[in-house]
Formats: sequence, structure tokens, C-alpha cells
Amino acid sequence: NWIGTGNEESPFSSFLVADIFASPGDTILIHDGTYFSRIVTQTDSITFASLYLMDNDTSHISATIIDGELERQVVQIDQSGVNLIGLTIQNGRMQNYGGGIYIGNAADVSLDRLNILNNSTYGVSHRGGGISSQNSPNLRVSNCLIQGNCSDIGGAIYSGYAGSIVAE
Repeated sequence: NWIGTGNEESPFSSFLVADIFASPGDTILIHDGTYFSRIVTQTDSITFASLYLMDNDTSHISATIIDGELERQVVQIDQSGVNLIGLTIQNGRMQNYGGGIYIGNAADVSLDRLNILNNSTYGVSHRGGGISSQNSPNLRVSNCLIQGNCSDIGGAIYSGYAGSIVAE
């Protein structure tokens, strides 16, 4: 089965397939490794997490890498209640908004224990190399390392009409 069944013996073939089969409240566990892919949310109230979520071993954070290869945005969140936990988001590149993580029209998003590294934006109005939040109230950023990101406006974080951002 090319898409997998979502269990340990036959994991889903991509983040997109996992998200399509997910229901609100589900957690998609991502094992250690480097994934040259992107996460695009399709489901409200979903969690994408490394094995850190299961055992609190912080080594999973730097060992679970979503890499944009300097060719694409790494994470696009368009659904409310999404959580990203214990991942490294790196080498994203996007025209205008959010090379690493773009959050658009999504409330109550939580970013926890992420390494957001070496992401960038380009173009006429490029904003938010690491994180760009647009029309997305109640963004929570906790225990994140945001380093080496660049953009004309908001190299680390850009917020446009986003409401409150809580950084811990």
C-alpha cells in the first residue's frame, strides 16, 4: 500500500496523507529523521510532534527535521487549534510570507519546543523568515530556538493582524 495504514509497521507515506486521514484531536507522531517535505494542515485541532511528546527526550527535537531544501515553505497552517511540538523546521524559503512557518487565518496555534533555523523570505513584501502569522489570533510560541532566519521585515517572527502572540 503506497500510502501506508498509519501504524508502526506501515506508516503513512507523507505528512499530507497522515493529515487527510486524521480527525480533530489526533496526534501525528514523526520519528527521528530528516524529511525533505512540508507540512500543510488540512484538519483543525491536530498535533504534529516528534517522539519528544512521548518520552520528553530533548534529543528528538534536533533529530526530527523537516527541511525545505531552500526551495519551499516548510509548514503552512491554515486550520485552528494546530500544535507543533518538538521538531526542527529548517531551510525553508518562500516568496512574501513565512519561509519556515506560515500561519494564516488560524486561531489558537501552539508552537512548542521547536528549532526554527535558517529560513527566509524573498519578494516585494517579504515578511517573517522564521514565522509569519496573518489574521491568526492567540499564537503561542514556547521554548523555541529561532535562529538564522532572514526577511526584510521580521526575520524571526512577523505578525500581521494576528491578535495576541504569547512568547514563553
